[in-house]
Amino acid sequence: MVDGQQRLQAMMRSFQEQAAMSRSHVALQHEILDAIRMATQNAAQQLDAQRPDQAAVRWADLFTAGRDECRLLLTNRRLALVVEGELTRPAAPVSGGLLGRVRSPGQSQSQPDVPPLVTWWEAPVGTARFLAVPLGRQVQPEWFVRVEFSDGSAFEFRDAQAEQSVRTAYANL
Repeated sequence: MVDGQQRLQAMMRSFQEQAAMSRSHVALQHEILDAIRMATQNAAQQLDAQRPDQAAVRWADLFTAGRDECRLLLTNRRLALVVEGELTRPAAPVSGGLLGRVRSPGQSQSQPDVPPLVTWWEAPVGTARFLAVPLGRQVQPEWFVRVEFSDGSAFEFRDAQAEQSVRTAYANL
């Protein structure tokens, strides 16, 4: 009987230790999620997608690569992400030595002409829907433009005038 009681007490201690570890694991997960939420509250863009092949993921990649130079163009037929052509030009190699640097300004450099805008992504305008959404927990929330794609993904970017931007976009379609 004593052996059974000891075994039962050992099992109870083990169960209590596992429960305590589980509670601390859950608390850690909540802390991590809170940290992620705090980081994304201050983000200029947000992403909602389930698979890496969705349009919103592609947009996030392009906006990240283009930094502040990526522009959204909207016509009555097409939706596009473009950048200035100069950004796509590879950096010219610097000639070596002092003599090479002196000669290069006087010589004509045969660089190909770059178009003023380069399209990184485009699709028919019907593949996306635009919404103005307030996000954040502040008294005055941050406004974002939410672009919902037909594949179920969504991309949000900060725009202080999101409501006006969305109204203007739909008025001009």
